[in-house]
Amino acid sequence: MTKLLISDIDGTLIRQGKVALDRQKLENFRKSNTFVLCTGRNYDSFHHFTQKYAFDTFDYAILSNGAMLIDQEFNILYASEISLAVLKAQVAELATIEGINRLFLVINLKERIFDSVQDLLEAINDITESDSLLGLTMALTSNQAAQACFDQSYIDIISQGTNKKSGIATLLSKLESSRVQVIGDGENDIPMFETTDESYSFYDAPDSVKEKANYLVDCYDEIFET
Repeated sequence: MTKLLISDIDGTLIRQGKVALDRQKLENFRKSNTFVLCTGRNYDSFHHFTQKYAFDTFDYAILSNGAMLIDQEFNILYASEISLAVLKAQVAELATIEGINRLFLVINLKERIFDSVQDLLEAINDITESDSLLGLTMALTSNQAAQACFDQSYIDIISQGTNKKSGIATLLSKLESSRVQVIGDGENDIPMFETTDESYSFYDAPDSVKEKANYLVDCYDEIFET
């Protein structure tokens, strides 16, 4: 049976500012298997990643924590949008929390950056129902904001029920059965671990992540030996 390796990017594929795997080993893997990137990055941010690291060695990518699926040519195979009404309601609620800075809104596949909730509230007036809204990511810079958002440094607003696990399910529905392996290092990778008995993380990952993974590795390339 062929393998389907699904990998997080930041902190997993990219470690200490560089690609953490042997590219030739990945190329050899892809001769008879499928390699998928699964990330919180949105369409625009993912495109920048592929350019910055000259990395086009993937077959599919699951973006925005499961809200979008693309192929290697950046064709969109699936996208789960949020409504303008939901966005307005969520942002109005965020306006009551101090310490939310640097908001990243994905609209019409482009990332728009706002320095405050108020800036976003003003910009919402120019957004219409015909615009495509794929999600909103926020940097939380105060303890109050982090605690109000479940002790996170960043939080995403995407369509209800969407996460890396649901994104993988969408991908698997389009492919023939394969032996699935996943690797990640962060809290948002835990739903991804639930898709297989072959989940991997690193020995230096947070304890909350390590305890959910089936296996731990010292370096990325070890997964090609399993």
